[in-house]
Amino acid sequence: MSVVDMSLKLACLNPRVYFGVDAEGSKGGLFIFSWSSSVISCVVSTRNYVLCKIEESNGSSRHVLFVYGDPVLDHRKVVWDRMANILESLPECLVIGDFNQLDCMSDKYGGANVIRGIDDFVDFRLRLGLQGIEFVGPRFTWANKRYNNDLIMERLDRAYATSDWMDRFPDGKNFNEPISSSDHAAIMYDSNPMGAISNRPYQIEKWAFRFKEVENLVMAAWNERYQGSKSGMMDAPMSDEEIRSAMFDIGKDKSPGPDGMIAEFFHLYWDKVGEKVLKGYGFSDRWVGLVSECITTVTYKALINGRTTKSFKPKCGLRQGDPLSPYLFLFCMDIFSRMLILGENIGLFRGIKISRRAPSINHLFFADDAMIFFRANENSCKNIMKTIEDFGRISGQQLNYKKTHVKFSPYMNNNLRMTLKTILSVGESGKLGVHLGAPIDLGKKKKEDFQFIIDKIQNKVLAWSSLHLSQSMKVILIQSILISVVSHVMRCMKVPASVTNKIDALVTRFFWAGKGNKGMHWRLVQNPQLLVARVISSFDGRNNNVLGGDKGSGKGASWGRRGLYKAQSKYQEGLVWKIGTGNKVLASRMAWVQGTVPEVRSNQLIGPSSKWRVSEFIDRGSSAWKSELVRNRFVWKDACAILAMEVPKGEMEDIRYWKYTKSGRFTLKSGYDFLFNKYAEDTRILDDNELVVLRIIWKMNIIPKWKLFIWKIFYNGLAVKANLARRGMDCDPGCSYCGNREEDLNHVLRLCSVAQLSWTTCSLHIDPSENESCTINDWVQRYILLFHSEDGWNGDRVRKYIALLWCLWKMRNLRLFKGDGGHTGAVLGAWVNHLKEAEIHLERNIKSHTDGPLEPPGFNMVHIGQEKVFHNEFILQVDGSWDKKTGKAGWGMTVSSNYELEEVAGHYGRAVSSDHAEAKACLLGLTWASEKRIERLRIDTDSSALVSNLRATKMVDIAIMGIIAEIKAVGSTFRQCTILKVPRVEVTKAHNVATRCRALGISYV
Repeated sequence: MSVVDMSLKLACLNPRVYFGVDAEGSKGGLFIFSWSSSVISCVVSTRNYVLCKIEESNGSSRHVLFVYGDPVLDHRKVVWDRMANILESLPECLVIGDFNQLDCMSDKYGGANVIRGIDDFVDFRLRLGLQGIEFVGPRFTWANKRYNNDLIMERLDRAYATSDWMDRFPDGKNFNEPISSSDHAAIMYDSNPMGAISNRPYQIEKWAFRFKEVENLVMAAWNERYQGSKSGMMDAPMSDEEIRSAMFDIGKDKSPGPDGMIAEFFHLYWDKVGEKVLKGYGFSDRWVGLVSECITTVTYKALINGRTTKSFKPKCGLRQGDPLSPYLFLFCMDIFSRMLILGENIGLFRGIKISRRAPSINHLFFADDAMIFFRANENSCKNIMKTIEDFGRISGQQLNYKKTHVKFSPYMNNNLRMTLKTILSVGESGKLGVHLGAPIDLGKKKKEDFQFIIDKIQNKVLAWSSLHLSQSMKVILIQSILISVVSHVMRCMKVPASVTNKIDALVTRFFWAGKGNKGMHWRLVQNPQLLVARVISSFDGRNNNVLGGDKGSGKGASWGRRGLYKAQSKYQEGLVWKIGTGNKVLASRMAWVQGTVPEVRSNQLIGPSSKWRVSEFIDRGSSAWKSELVRNRFVWKDACAILAMEVPKGEMEDIRYWKYTKSGRFTLKSGYDFLFNKYAEDTRILDDNELVVLRIIWKMNIIPKWKLFIWKIFYNGLAVKANLARRGMDCDPGCSYCGNREEDLNHVLRLCSVAQLSWTTCSLHIDPSENESCTINDWVQRYILLFHSEDGWNGDRVRKYIALLWCLWKMRNLRLFKGDGGHTGAVLGAWVNHLKEAEIHLERNIKSHTDGPLEPPGFNMVHIGQEKVFHNEFILQVDGSWDKKTGKAGWGMTVSSNYELEEVAGHYGRAVSSDHAEAKACLLGLTWASEKRIERLRIDTDSSALVSNLRATKMVDIAIMGIIAEIKAVGSTFRQCTILKVPRVEVTKAHNVATRCRALGISYV
C-alpha cells in the first residue's frame, strides 16, 4: 500500500500531518500521521526508518524514529549503523517500531533456540546507550499463526529511548495489544500514563547518617522515657484451647498461595503436626508454646498506592516471607522425607542409582520444592501418590498440580507413558528446566541451555550503558554484580566456551566503551561423606576419592559429569594433603609438605622410598615427628619444613585441600588466579615490584579513578599515540605539545618539557631526566615504593605523586581534544585542585570508618570454657616469635605480677607461620594452668588471628587446624576460660621470653 492510498483511507479522521514510505508488496511500509498541536516534520525517510522532529511552542524539540527492521538478516547491520550515525547527534530521541530482531531469549517462544543478528543489535544499543521501555500487556507481538509444536511467537515490536528522553519521561510505558487479525500486535507508547498516585512512606537512606542534623533528630525522638516493658508477655502462660481456637478459625477451602500450600495446611499445622514434630525433636513444652504464640499473634499492614493500612490479623497463620516460616517448614518436610525413605525400605517403590556402587536416591528437597525419583511402573506411581496424599492429609498441604510435572526416560514405551501420566495426574515435560539458578538437564545444544546467563549479563550491560559511569565505577559493577550473576552456575558445572567468550565480550565492551562508541565441586573434595560426593565417587570403584577416578569423560557421560572431571584435570595441581594419620599419603610421591613434594636424600634407594607412608615418620605415642628419621631420609630444607608442621592428636583422617588459600577451601578468586597464571601466556605478567606497588595502591585511601589509572600505566593501557599507531590507527605519532618525540607514556608523564618543568617545580622536587633509559613502569614504581617506605600509610607524598601523574594525563587530553591548557601553570593549578578533591575523599572515608566501632563488641575475645563468662581474676600473657627465613620459633608465657603465683615459661621449636607460634604459646599457657589445677583464667594475646581461628566454625587456617582443635579441647576442661585480644604492649614480657627462646634455642620453666 502506498502513502497516498493510506491517506485516503484515513481522510475521515482529519489528521493534521501525514507522511511516510510506500510498502514493497506485502512487506514494509511506514506511515506517520498526527493530530498533535506540536509541529511535526519529517527529517529523514528510508524504507527502514522515518525520523520525525517534534517542536513545541516553547521552543523545545525532540525526535522520534519509527523503525521497520530489514527482514533480510545480512542487511540489518547496515540499517543499525545508519540509524546510529543519525541518532548520535540527537540526545533526546524515542526509537519505536517493528525491529524484526530479538535481543534476548525470553522474548521468544518456540522455534530454534538461537537468535541470529543479536550481536550487531546489542552493539547498536550499546553505541547509543538505548534503554528498553517497559511494556504492559501480552509479551509477544508477533506469531506465525500455527498450532501445537509449530507455533512460534516473538516480541519484535518494541520501543527504546535515549537517556535524555528517559530523564524527561521517566514514567513512559509501551502498551502491547493482543494479536488479532494480523500476525503482528499493535503497540502504543504513552509518555505519561495515568496511574495510581504512589506516595510511599519515607525511608531513611544510609547517606543521611553523615549529617549532624539527622543525629540531632534521632536524639530528640528517642529522648522520651517509658516505664515498664511488654517483653514479659513472651513468658505469659498460654492455654491449648486458645491456640486451637485460633487455628480452627481458618477456612479450609482457601486457594493455594504462590508457595503451593492451601489454607488447610495452616489449619492443621500445629494441632496435627507442629507440636508432635517439635516434641519429637526434643523441644520443651515452653518453647513449643512460644512458637505457637508467635504464629497465632501475627498482624499485617498492607501498602496500597504508597499508603499503609491499619493492622489486621491474617486468617492463615504464617505466610511465605515470615522469618519463622522457613525454619518451621523444615520440620514438616523432614517428616515427608522420612515417609519416602520408609516407603522405599518396605518395597513400595524403588529409587534410582546412576551406577552399581552409588546409593539409591528417591528425593531431593529445597524449601517447598521437591524432586522425586523412582522406577517407572504402575505400582510405584500409585504408592508415590498414596504417600503424597498421606502426607497432605496429616500436614494440611496439597500438591499444586499446575506447577508439578513428570519427566520420563526417553526409552519408555508410549502406551506405558500415557498410563503412568493418568495415574500421576500431572503434565509431562521434556526438560526439568532451571533449578536454583542452574540448568538441571542439558540437551545436545549446550549454548541454548546457558543462553539465560548471556541474557542476564546483556540486559544489565544495556541498562548501564546510558549512565555516565567512570571506569572505576564499572569495575565495581563488574565485580559485585556481573561476576555474581555467572559465578553460581560456573561453580556447579562447565559452561561452554562459546558462552564464556560471549560474556567476556559483553563485559569488555561495557568496561572500555564510552557513550557513543567452581565451590560446589570443591565441597565434594572436602566432604566425601555427602550424598552427592558418594554418588560421584561411585563412578570409579578403585577408590573413594571424588577426584580419584577418570571415568567422567566417558562416551556416555553427561555434560555435568564431564564438567566435574574437567575441573579435576585443571585444578589437580593445586590439591595437596593435610596430614592426619598419614596412612593415605606416600611420603616421597605426594604433595604434603607445605604444598610441595619433599625431596629424598641422595643416599636413599628409589624403590623402597617410593613406598614410604607419612605415618612411618609419626610417633603416635607422643604425637610428634620422628625427627631423626625425618632428617636421615629427606634433604635438610624439607626436613626442617616437616618438623615445623603440626601433628594432630587423635585419629584425624588425611584430607586434601586447596593450597592457594589460607583456609584450604577453594574460592572462585583463587581458582581464577591459578588458571590465569597457568594459561595466560600471551598476557603480560607483572613482576614482584609491580605487584607490590599495585597492592599498596589498592589499599590506599585515594580516589578510585587514580587506582585504575596506575593499573593502566603498568599494563600500558592508556591511549597515547604510540599505542594507537601500533594498533594500526592512522595518527601523527608526535607529541602535541613539543612535537619533538614520539608520544608514549614515558614521554607524556615524564620526559615532555611541560612534564619535566612540572616535576621540578612542584613540592616533590623530582628530577625526571635522571636515568632517562628506564621505563615508565620502573620510574613510577621506584617513587611509590620510596615514598611509601619513608612515609608509611599516613604520608601524603604518594598521593601527591599520583595526583601529578593524573594531571599530566588530563592536561594532555585537554590540549589534544580541545586545544586548551597544557602549560606548566595549568598543570600545577589542576594538581592543587585534585589534591583538594583527594582530601575531601579522605575525610569522607575516615568519617565513615570512625562513626562506629571497628568491630562489634565481643569479637576480640572467645570463651572456650564450660561457662561462657568473662573472667578477670587470674591472667596469663602469652606470645609467639617466629623467623620466616629459618622457620625457628619460640613461645613464651608469663603470669601477671599482681598475683602471688608468679612464673615464666618458654619453649623453642619450629613453626610454619607466626600464627602457628601464637597458637603454640596459647597451648603452652593452657597446659601450664591445667597442671596447676586452675579452674578460672583469662589468657591475653596480641594475635587477632588466633582469636578469629578459635571463634570460627569453619577452618580459617588449615595449617594450624590441629592445634586449634587441641586448644579448644584443653580449654573445655576449665570451668571458665577466655582468650582475649590485647594490645602488643600488654604482652611485652611474654614477647621477650618468646624472642629469647627463639634466638638462643632454649626452653625453660
